[in-house]
Amino acid sequence: MSKYIHALFDDKNGLLNPSQYAQLTRMVATEDTDGIKAGQYLHIVDKPSKNKNYGLGYGLGIMESFIKLPNGNSITMYEHGGDTLSFDSNWLYSPQKQVYAMYSFNSQAPYSKIRSFLESKIYEKIDMDCTSN
Repeated sequence: MSKYIHALFDDKNGLLNPSQYAQLTRMVATEDTDGIKAGQYLHIVDKPSKNKNYGLGYGLGIMESFIKLPNGNSITMYEHGGDTLSFDSNWLYSPQKQVYAMYSFNSQAPYSKIRSFLESKIYEKIDMDCTSN
C-alpha cells in the first residue's frame, strides 16, 4: 500500500500523467455548505463543515480532508479507506507535509473508536514532527 501511495502522488515518476492527476484531485462537495451544493466542484477544501470539525471533498476514488491538528494548526490530507470481511484499512497523504500513513485493523466492535484513536495518534505525530504551514 505504501508503494502505491508514493507512486500515485509522485509528480515525476508516478502512475498518472498531469491531466490524470488533476482529475484525481478535483474534489466535489460532500454536503451543502457556504453556498456550495453537494456534488459541486470545490476549488479548495480549506475549512471545517458546519456540523463537523473537518472539511471533506470527494474526487475520483479519494477524499480530501481539511483537518485541525491538536495544536490548532491545520493540514489537508488525501485519503481512501475501505473494509471487508471484518477488516478496515485506510491511507492518508499530506501533500503539504509530504507525510504518508496507513493502517489496517480487525474492525470488530468498537470499529469507530479504533479508527478515531488511530487517526488521532497519526495527527498528533504529524503535529509534533512536521512544521506547520
